[in-house]
Amino acid sequence: MLGKFKEALTKMFLPVVNGAIKLGLTPNRISVLGLFFAITSSVFIVGNQIYPIFYINEGWRLILASIMIFIMGFCDLLDGLVARSTGTITVFGGFLDSVLDRYTEVFIFAAIIIAGYCHPIWGIITLAGALLVSYARSRAESAGLKNLGIGIAERPERLAIIGIVTLIQGILVLMSVFPTQQQLIYWTIIILAFLTHFTVIQRFIYAYKRLPKTSTKEKRNNKK
Repeated sequence: MLGKFKEALTKMFLPVVNGAIKLGLTPNRISVLGLFFAITSSVFIVGNQIYPIFYINEGWRLILASIMIFIMGFCDLLDGLVARSTGTITVFGGFLDSVLDRYTEVFIFAAIIIAGYCHPIWGIITLAGALLVSYARSRAESAGLKNLGIGIAERPERLAIIGIVTLIQGILVLMSVFPTQQQLIYWTIIILAFLTHFTVIQRFIYAYKRLPKTSTKEKRNNKK
Protein backbone atom coordinates (compact mmCIF):
# COMPACT_ATOMS: atom_id res chain seq x y z
CA MET A 1 0.00 0.00 0.00
CA LEU A 2 2.69 2.51 1.01
CA GLY A 3 4.85 1.24 -1.86
CA LYS A 4 2.52 2.98 -4.33
CA PHE A 5 3.92 6.36 -3.32
CA LYS A 6 7.48 5.69 -4.52
CA GLU A 7 7.53 8.60 -6.99
CA ALA A 8 6.37 11.11 -4.37
CA LEU A 9 8.82 9.71 -1.81
CA THR A 10 11.67 9.97 -4.32
CA LYS A 11 11.06 13.71 -4.71
CA MET A 12 10.57 14.22 -0.97
CA PHE A 13 13.81 12.51 0.02
CA LEU A 14 15.91 13.64 -2.94
CA PRO A 15 18.33 15.66 -0.72
CA VAL A 16 18.83 12.61 1.52
CA VAL A 17 19.36 10.40 -1.52
CA ASN A 18 21.96 12.80 -2.92
CA GLY A 19 23.66 12.93 0.47
CA ALA A 20 23.80 9.13 0.66
CA ILE A 21 25.31 8.98 -2.82
CA LYS A 22 27.98 11.54 -1.90
CA LEU A 23 28.86 9.48 1.18
CA GLY A 24 29.45 6.50 -1.07
CA LEU A 25 26.49 4.50 0.24
CA THR A 26 25.49 1.96 -2.38
CA PRO A 27 22.06 0.25 -2.34
CA ASN A 28 23.66 -2.98 -1.07
CA ARG A 29 25.46 -1.19 1.76
CA ILE A 30 22.22 0.51 2.79
CA SER A 31 20.46 -2.87 2.82
CA VAL A 32 23.16 -4.24 5.15
CA LEU A 33 22.76 -1.15 7.36
CA GLY A 34 19.06 -1.92 7.60
CA LEU A 35 19.89 -5.41 8.90
CA PHE A 36 22.25 -3.86 11.47
CA PHE A 37 19.49 -1.59 12.80
CA ALA A 38 17.07 -4.53 12.91
CA ILE A 39 19.53 -6.51 15.05
CA THR A 40 20.09 -3.46 17.28
CA SER A 41 16.34 -3.05 17.69
CA SER A 42 15.93 -6.71 18.65
CA VAL A 43 18.70 -6.36 21.24
CA PHE A 44 16.87 -3.47 22.91
CA ILE A 45 13.58 -5.41 22.84
CA VAL A 46 15.09 -8.42 24.62
CA GLY A 47 17.35 -6.18 26.72
CA ASN A 48 15.84 -7.46 29.96
CA GLN A 49 17.81 -10.66 29.32
CA ILE A 50 21.04 -9.16 27.97
CA TYR A 51 23.89 -7.68 30.04
CA PRO A 52 24.39 -4.71 30.31
CA ILE A 53 21.26 -3.69 28.35
CA PHE A 54 18.97 -4.77 31.20
CA TYR A 55 20.20 -1.79 33.24
CA ILE A 56 18.31 0.49 30.84
CA ASN A 57 14.73 1.21 31.89
CA GLU A 58 12.21 -0.84 29.92
CA GLY A 59 10.45 2.27 28.63
CA TRP A 60 13.67 3.69 27.22
CA ARG A 61 14.60 0.33 25.73
CA LEU A 62 11.29 0.19 23.85
CA ILE A 63 11.68 3.77 22.66
CA LEU A 64 15.21 3.06 21.43
CA ALA A 65 13.97 -0.13 19.75
CA SER A 66 11.23 1.82 17.95
CA ILE A 67 13.77 4.39 16.74
CA MET A 68 15.92 1.57 15.34
CA ILE A 69 12.85 0.13 13.59
CA PHE A 70 12.06 3.50 12.00
CA ILE A 71 15.68 3.88 10.83
CA MET A 72 15.59 0.35 9.47
CA GLY A 73 12.38 1.14 7.59
CA PHE A 74 14.00 4.28 6.18
CA CYS A 75 16.99 2.21 5.01
CA ASP A 76 14.50 -0.12 3.33
CA LEU A 77 13.14 2.86 1.43
CA LEU A 78 16.49 4.54 0.80
CA ASP A 79 18.22 1.58 -0.86
CA GLY A 80 15.58 1.49 -3.58
CA LEU A 81 15.65 5.27 -4.06
CA VAL A 82 19.44 5.30 -4.38
CA ALA A 83 19.36 2.37 -6.82
CA ARG A 84 16.83 4.13 -9.04
CA SER A 85 18.58 7.51 -8.83
CA THR A 86 22.00 6.09 -9.75
CA GLY A 87 20.73 3.53 -12.25
CA THR A 88 22.34 0.73 -10.26
CA ILE A 89 19.36 -1.61 -10.02
CA THR A 90 20.78 -5.12 -10.31
CA VAL A 91 19.36 -8.62 -10.07
CA PHE A 92 21.75 -9.47 -7.24
CA GLY A 93 20.86 -6.25 -5.41
CA GLY A 94 17.19 -7.18 -5.51
CA PHE A 95 18.02 -10.68 -4.30
CA LEU A 96 20.18 -9.38 -1.43
CA ASP A 97 17.58 -6.82 -0.39
CA SER A 98 14.82 -9.43 -0.38
CA VAL A 99 16.83 -11.92 1.71
CA LEU A 100 17.93 -9.29 4.24
CA ASP A 101 14.35 -8.02 4.52
CA ARG A 102 13.25 -11.47 5.65
CA TYR A 103 16.07 -11.61 8.20
CA THR A 104 15.10 -8.22 9.65
CA GLU A 105 11.53 -9.34 10.30
CA VAL A 106 12.68 -12.63 11.81
CA PHE A 107 14.94 -10.73 14.23
CA ILE A 108 12.21 -8.31 15.31
CA PHE A 109 9.37 -10.80 15.73
CA ALA A 110 11.66 -13.33 17.41
CA ALA A 111 12.78 -10.63 19.86
CA ILE A 112 9.17 -9.76 20.68
CA ILE A 113 8.44 -13.44 21.35
CA ILE A 114 11.58 -14.03 23.43
CA ALA A 115 11.00 -10.87 25.49
CA GLY A 116 7.51 -12.11 26.37
CA TYR A 117 5.57 -9.26 24.76
CA CYS A 118 3.25 -11.75 23.06
CA HIS A 119 2.33 -15.41 23.30
CA PRO A 120 4.78 -17.53 21.26
CA ILE A 121 1.95 -19.05 19.20
CA TRP A 122 0.66 -15.64 18.09
CA GLY A 123 4.21 -14.48 17.40
CA ILE A 124 4.96 -17.51 15.24
CA ILE A 125 1.65 -17.15 13.35
CA THR A 126 2.42 -13.47 12.65
CA LEU A 127 6.00 -14.20 11.59
CA ALA A 128 4.77 -16.96 9.27
CA GLY A 129 2.21 -14.56 7.79
CA ALA A 130 4.84 -11.87 7.24
CA LEU A 131 7.14 -14.32 5.45
CA LEU A 132 4.30 -15.77 3.37
CA VAL A 133 3.20 -12.31 2.22
CA SER A 134 6.62 -11.84 0.66
CA TYR A 135 6.81 -15.42 -0.62
CA ALA A 136 3.41 -15.13 -2.31
CA ARG A 137 4.59 -12.06 -4.20
CA SER A 138 7.91 -13.63 -5.16
CA ARG A 139 6.31 -16.85 -6.36
CA ALA A 140 3.57 -15.08 -8.34
CA GLU A 141 6.04 -12.72 -10.00
CA SER A 142 8.32 -15.63 -10.93
CA ALA A 143 5.27 -17.21 -12.57
CA GLY A 144 4.78 -14.14 -14.74
CA LEU A 145 2.74 -11.63 -12.76
CA LYS A 146 4.17 -8.14 -12.35
CA ASN A 147 3.85 -5.54 -9.58
CA LEU A 148 2.04 -7.76 -7.09
CA GLY A 149 2.26 -5.06 -4.42
CA ILE A 150 -1.27 -5.53 -3.16
CA GLY A 151 -2.70 -6.16 0.29
CA ILE A 152 -3.25 -4.31 3.54
CA ALA A 153 -0.22 -5.63 5.45
CA GLU A 154 2.81 -5.25 3.23
CA ARG A 155 6.25 -4.89 4.77
CA PRO A 156 6.22 -1.05 5.09
CA GLU A 157 2.87 -1.17 6.89
CA ARG A 158 4.05 -3.94 9.22
CA LEU A 159 7.19 -2.04 10.16
CA ALA A 160 5.27 1.21 10.68
CA ILE A 161 2.72 -0.50 12.94
CA ILE A 162 5.36 -2.31 15.03
CA GLY A 163 7.50 0.82 15.33
CA ILE A 164 4.62 3.08 16.39
CA VAL A 165 3.17 0.60 18.89
CA THR A 166 6.60 -0.10 20.42
CA LEU A 167 7.16 3.64 20.79
CA ILE A 168 3.76 4.18 22.44
CA GLN A 169 4.21 1.30 24.87
CA GLY A 170 7.66 2.61 25.80
CA ILE A 171 6.24 6.06 26.53
CA LEU A 172 3.39 4.62 28.58
CA VAL A 173 5.82 2.54 30.63
CA LEU A 174 7.92 5.65 31.34
CA MET A 175 4.78 7.52 32.38
CA SER A 176 3.85 4.61 34.68
CA VAL A 177 0.41 4.52 33.07
CA PHE A 178 0.56 0.78 33.55
CA PRO A 179 3.19 -1.71 34.70
CA THR A 180 5.63 -3.47 32.43
CA GLN A 181 4.79 -6.32 30.04
CA GLN A 182 1.46 -4.79 29.08
CA GLN A 183 -0.90 -5.79 26.30
CA LEU A 184 -0.40 -3.10 23.62
CA ILE A 185 2.27 -4.99 21.69
CA TYR A 186 0.49 -8.26 22.48
CA TRP A 187 -2.76 -7.22 20.82
CA THR A 188 -0.92 -5.62 17.91
CA ILE A 189 0.77 -8.95 17.17
CA ILE A 190 -2.63 -10.68 17.19
CA ILE A 191 -4.04 -8.08 14.79
CA LEU A 192 -1.00 -8.45 12.52
CA ALA A 193 -1.48 -12.21 12.56
CA PHE A 194 -4.89 -11.77 10.91
CA LEU A 195 -3.80 -8.92 8.61
CA THR A 196 -0.76 -10.74 7.24
CA HIS A 197 -2.64 -13.93 6.43
CA PHE A 198 -5.50 -11.90 4.96
CA THR A 199 -2.93 -10.24 2.69
CA VAL A 200 -1.69 -13.68 1.63
CA ILE A 201 -5.27 -14.59 0.73
CA GLN A 202 -5.64 -11.33 -1.24
CA ARG A 203 -2.54 -12.18 -3.26
CA PHE A 204 -3.67 -15.78 -3.72
CA ILE A 205 -7.00 -14.63 -5.18
CA TYR A 206 -5.24 -12.06 -7.39
CA ALA A 207 -2.85 -14.72 -8.72
CA TYR A 208 -5.62 -17.30 -9.17
CA LYS A 209 -7.60 -14.93 -11.37
CA ARG A 210 -4.64 -14.04 -13.59
CA LEU A 211 -2.32 -17.03 -13.83
CA PRO A 212 -2.97 -19.72 -16.48
CA LYS A 213 -4.92 -22.76 -15.32
CA THR A 214 -3.47 -25.09 -17.98
CA SER A 215 -0.16 -26.91 -17.77
CA THR A 216 2.80 -26.25 -20.06
CA LYS A 217 2.25 -29.64 -21.68
CA GLU A 218 -1.38 -28.83 -22.47
CA LYS A 219 -0.32 -25.53 -23.98
CA ARG A 220 2.11 -27.34 -26.32
CA ASN A 221 -0.60 -29.81 -27.34
CA ASN A 222 -3.02 -26.97 -28.04
CA LYS A 223 -0.43 -25.26 -30.26
CA LYS A 224 0.01 -28.48 -32.24
